[in-house]
Amino acid sequence: MDARGECVVPAFIDCHFNSPLDELDGDRMRKVSDALYAMRMNGILTLISKDPSMRRKELFQEVLTSRHNPRMPVIQGIPDEKIRIPFLLSCGMNSLPHKMYSMQPLAFVLYVYRGVGASDLLRAMTCNPAWEFGLRDLGVIEKGRQGDLLVLGAPTIEEYFSQVGKQGIHRMIKSGIQFYPEILRC
Repeated sequence: MDARGECVVPAFIDCHFNSPLDELDGDRMRKVSDALYAMRMNGILTLISKDPSMRRKELFQEVLTSRHNPRMPVIQGIPDEKIRIPFLLSCGMNSLPHKMYSMQPLAFVLYVYRGVGASDLLRAMTCNPAWEFGLRDLGVIEKGRQGDLLVLGAPTIEEYFSQVGKQGIHRMIKSGIQFYPEILRC
């Protein structure tokens, strides 16, 4: 894979995914499906939920169930106080009055306006949630691991976090299979 001028990172993990409970089952299923699709298109290929009915495994995205309360703080909006590192980043789906299907806008604000380092942000979206929830094969790029990767259209992770409003993900790979922009078959 030629990634010259691009940056390869582990796929993002959202550790706080919940579905709307006040909806009828059909509406809820449709909204959850739409949300998962939007999150997948923003590089979130693994999600963690406390709701066992949310558990699903699709070829290019999976939702895992865990009752574990993380020891690291979960940031899902712009915090009022100083950020304690290490932390976990979540797009805050259904926990905020507005719907957010990407962690990148929040990461942008934390990086540009709050001075959080790019490597701390990347860890909060990848290896920290993998470690916290016991996902041994995810969150890192290492031989023998699962192979959930994102190819970002920026030469460095700092540049990726310093821009907002443009599609920064050029390729997505889940379990070693590139599925975005299209499935590659060898």
